[in-house]
Amino acid sequence: GGGNLVKAEDRETGVVAQTVYNRLFRHAGLGWVTATAFAFVVSTVAQIGRDWFLAYWTDESDRAEESESAASFLGWFGLLTLLFVLLTLLRAIMLVMVEYYCSISLHKQMANAILFSPLSFFDVTPTGRVLNRFAKDTESVDVKVWECWRGFLDLLFPMVGTLVLVSAVTPAFAAVLPILAWFALRVQEYYRKTSRELKRLASIARTPMYDWFSCTLDGLATIR
Repeated sequence: GGGNLVKAEDRETGVVAQTVYNRLFRHAGLGWVTATAFAFVVSTVAQIGRDWFLAYWTDESDRAEESESAASFLGWFGLLTLLFVLLTLLRAIMLVMVEYYCSISLHKQMANAILFSPLSFFDVTPTGRVLNRFAKDTESVDVKVWECWRGFLDLLFPMVGTLVLVSAVTPAFAAVLPILAWFALRVQEYYRKTSRELKRLASIARTPMYDWFSCTLDGLATIR
């Protein structure tokens, strides 16, 4: 009713605003985020170049059986493979640094907001809600968000490179590509609407459990 002191927990609805992503990347460091995305692009180009070189090597080997040519091709293929491995390792390290800086910045900002909040904030905010922010919600931002971003980048650039390569070799495929893309986006949007709201509901549902547990610990002497 209107006499309740504790505020009800708000829940966002609809698509995640672009400002949320901008804030997340800003905490991680725009330089690190840009460099990581660039590393993904370069490593994908190296992978496509290696695959193209392997196909070129196969075509040439059908025409000539010279040992010197084979040794030269093998050397170039090994160099491209080594370059791809080094770039993959570099992008993995850079992504870890992005996660690290974002985690430190967000946690520091949240801790400062809690520590310097007025007493009135704690009168209307249950302890379980604060614990939920520092527990599962922090884990989701530190781990789950960047796992999804890593998976997105791992799939995006190779997929784009493969589509460009197939379209260049088979121009007829480019004609049906917009239809396939439209269908895939529709299925993805249908799934995202349900998944997004379920995760928000699950996040809010954990708050009463944290709150009850905290109240139980505070009143443990009375319970005994």
